[in-house]
Amino acid sequence: MISQSFKVLKKTGSLADPTMAAGLASLLKTLTDVEPFIRDIGPYYEVSVGRPVDIDKLPYERFLADPGYLYVKKAKEKTKPPETGEVFDYEAEKAKAEARREARKAKKAKAKTETDAEGGEASFDVRPDWYLYQQLNVLQAYGSYNGLHEAIRQADPARLASSVKAKLEALVEGRDPATVDTDFSFAVSPVQGFNPLVGKGVNRPKTDGPSVSSLDKSYADWFDEWLRYVGMAIVGMASPLGKDIKMLALSPSALSLTALRQEIRKELLAAVGLAWTSSQIDISGALKVARRLVEGSGLLERDEEWVLKEFTPRDLIAGIHTAYFKSLGTGKAVSNLSFIALPGWFPVRDAQSARDWLDIIGEHLGVVSFLREDRSEEYSLLRTYRDFLSGDDVTAFLDFASAYGIYVMRTRERGRRVRQLTTVNLGKVVEGMERTRKVVEGMEGSFGSVLASEGFQNVARAMRRGTVGEQFHKAQGRQQYDIHYGLFHELRRSAGFKDRLLKAVADFVCAYNAENARMADRTASGGKGGIRRRPQVTTKDLEEFVAIIDAYGAETIALLLAAYASAREPREEEPETAAPESPAATASEVPAG
Repeated sequence: MISQSFKVLKKTGSLADPTMAAGLASLLKTLTDVEPFIRDIGPYYEVSVGRPVDIDKLPYERFLADPGYLYVKKAKEKTKPPETGEVFDYEAEKAKAEARREARKAKKAKAKTETDAEGGEASFDVRPDWYLYQQLNVLQAYGSYNGLHEAIRQADPARLASSVKAKLEALVEGRDPATVDTDFSFAVSPVQGFNPLVGKGVNRPKTDGPSVSSLDKSYADWFDEWLRYVGMAIVGMASPLGKDIKMLALSPSALSLTALRQEIRKELLAAVGLAWTSSQIDISGALKVARRLVEGSGLLERDEEWVLKEFTPRDLIAGIHTAYFKSLGTGKAVSNLSFIALPGWFPVRDAQSARDWLDIIGEHLGVVSFLREDRSEEYSLLRTYRDFLSGDDVTAFLDFASAYGIYVMRTRERGRRVRQLTTVNLGKVVEGMERTRKVVEGMEGSFGSVLASEGFQNVARAMRRGTVGEQFHKAQGRQQYDIHYGLFHELRRSAGFKDRLLKAVADFVCAYNAENARMADRTASGGKGGIRRRPQVTTKDLEEFVAIIDAYGAETIALLLAAYASAREPREEEPETAAPESPAATASEVPAG
């Protein structure tokens, strides 16, 4: 059979699917010496090579020397490691990770050690993917993993070749390879670290004596598991979160194997290596992978590494599959499966749009990285932002941005400095999402025309001056006007109710203009000098604002107004922000297992 395209069915809807696709791509590169390309076609991943290949004549004997993934050498291992080639020496890597952990403890205690003097953590040379192999060990994943590695190396060449060929032919035809019987076979045990949906045992509504039994072989086929073992090291990562574990895997939309393995996964490793909380890992991973895709677009100073022009980062990497394993004391069980999409706000068309992407991602990382998951209000903000990343609804972003404005005011009032979103980048996200995803349909005009409206801008600026702006002056000891603390709360409560929204805006404008008038009267009467003058909101401004509500509805405009009014204009000063407090438990503090 001659072909250059293979189909990997999405059988689980979890991280087990992209790891299979990446694993197949890696095996095909070994067999063909041609760079594979992975595309998400919906119900399956298409893995293609650059030229047609004769499946009957591929050099399958190459797998006898190298099955395509690292053998994990442990102290008490029943299987034999390969005599040549690279192996993962688990005990040696564990020792380096533990030494790094001790050095971090010493550093926190401000104690100087010999290791610190010689260069600190870098001198331990801990693998960036150590946590992946460590957590797979915690999930007891290396029995079949190492066993299959040994079985492939010791297999009869002819039987292995005919078996792999039969599996590849099934993939060419779009069939499930697990349904194909082969001469070579190996009894693998399903492990949730590689396939979160599998396990042993059954459960029935009534306690009528269910027996413990293995799943259907389609869930534990040796070839499927082989692909997952190979692919996990290409697109996967793990992070310890206290006693829990989070597994992650990149899901490609259209990208080459080399780009996945050597470039994009580095960003996922870096994000996970920061050892934040679960939501922080999701958000940071998605944003940093998107940033790396923009940087490699060739539209900036760097050479082109992949084609991104006229596309969004989501068109290259769809997102990140995650599986959360909750500690139950004696074991760990899957408590959550999720998918975090990469942003697709607007196409990267030229150097300016690429710079816009980098500015927005940098701003959003700066905002969300200071939110703590162990605080209820901040956890709610993280969840709202994560929901926005995974969807194409501009209202979800406005929901986050408006709620974040309330958080900014409350946090500043407590004496803590906190970053703000900027009006420019907020506008670019809102307008870009509306254009590319057509969130607002059947309406004349666009959010661009709303943000360009003089009436909307004047009302928003007045609100900004009467809230976060005056709060900033208060912190500098220069407060002159009232601070309308409850304004953004009222705008959010008014979303969806035109009359209530108009009343909230009118009440604010009345109070705002009255404050301006009193201050102007003080100046005219020879009062204290140094008064900051603020422009009035005019009847024309209000008329334009009412027309905008009629065109777009109260819910969207209420959230947009609260978000925009609480954001910082570029010319305004950004206060310095203290470093975020360390989470209660970080990955670096988890004992190496």
